[in-house]
Amino acid sequence: MWYYAKGSEHVGPLSEEELSALIRGGEVTAATLVWKEDMSNWARLSEVPSLLELIPKRPPPLPASRPVSAVVAPPTSTAVSQLQELPLASPWLRFFARSLDVWVATIVIIVVGGVILAIYFPSAFLAVTGANESAIGLIFLPITLLMLALCSAVFGNTIGKALFGIKVRNLSQHGSLRFFLRRELQVWVTAFALGIPLIALFTQGFQYRKVAAGQPASYDVGRGRVEARPISVIRKLLGVLMLVALVGGFVSLIVYSEEQDRRDLASFSWRNPVTQRSTLFPGVWHPADIEAKGGDLFYFAADSLLAEALFGHEKLRESGIDPQAYATALQQAISKDFTVTTDWLPVTVRQRAALRANGTSRTDANVAFQVTVTIDGTDAWRTLVFTRGRKVDETPLGKAFVEAAFSSI
Repeated sequence: MWYYAKGSEHVGPLSEEELSALIRGGEVTAATLVWKEDMSNWARLSEVPSLLELIPKRPPPLPASRPVSAVVAPPTSTAVSQLQELPLASPWLRFFARSLDVWVATIVIIVVGGVILAIYFPSAFLAVTGANESAIGLIFLPITLLMLALCSAVFGNTIGKALFGIKVRNLSQHGSLRFFLRRELQVWVTAFALGIPLIALFTQGFQYRKVAAGQPASYDVGRGRVEARPISVIRKLLGVLMLVALVGGFVSLIVYSEEQDRRDLASFSWRNPVTQRSTLFPGVWHPADIEAKGGDLFYFAADSLLAEALFGHEKLRESGIDPQAYATALQQAISKDFTVTTDWLPVTVRQRAALRANGTSRTDANVAFQVTVTIDGTDAWRTLVFTRGRKVDETPLGKAFVEAAFSSI
């Protein structure tokens, strides 16, 4: 095992492969003092015969066919040190840069992915929003790292690393895309421990100790070098403040979401303008104004459930109208936009006899609806509940809306 001098301290033990990676990365040069167990004293790397082959060789002078200006070749002792253009990034600088990258990428994925899922894949959106938060974190982490790898390959860097003056140099023989994809995959396994929190504390601590000792992280050995150019204190402070703002904003969003969930489970009083009777609706249903072409129509939305509902009233010309005939007429009235896919079945809602049918939208296969009608003398009442990504009967508080509406009749 090898050791090398760094300032007034020594670093090691290192295998020959690890030492070779440090030479290629410029951390160890031909003039660096090295030592191993069978050596009596420290010696320059260029003076150790077994290590000479590890020093990159400079090409011989070009043949001169005509007089040319003199070209001064660098001495052999600096053949490796010329690669060391920038110092290695410190572990804490890398931590802040990585944290900022992960938070930015995660927020982008949540916002963009949430919109796409809600519009085009509502079933998947409902499954994700209803899943355990820890499970979501395990799923999102590799997607986030994949996004960072693509960003590095396409743009040459990520937002966090660029802000903190960090650059990952590709020392492998592979192209940028393959290099960064492989690097982020290894970061996911050897640093983040697949996103398992307790194990990740140990794996990240191990990587921190290696970087703090001047060694490359295990996922960079022989493949990459993480460099940092000098940046101002103001720029560092800006990066830290941006990270704090992102984390604080995300935590605030979670707190707001939890508070909204509590409100959704509560109830609010609503007065039926036709009967002047009050009822209690689940808090998830938010009333809003809507223009009705005939009769009375009241609109409610439950955004977190991807659901909407209509509560309608129509004054009939005479009493004794057959509910089945009224239901058939309503089915024909909405047939341009919706298809009733079931028979009208008798149901009882709040001790009222009613008819109910289910169907789907003609324009959006992800939209299902359920219509319930009842007649009380010359008053016809109906509810239409629309959902995306699942059936109305599978929607939490969907049945509660119909019961609350009918209790105001």
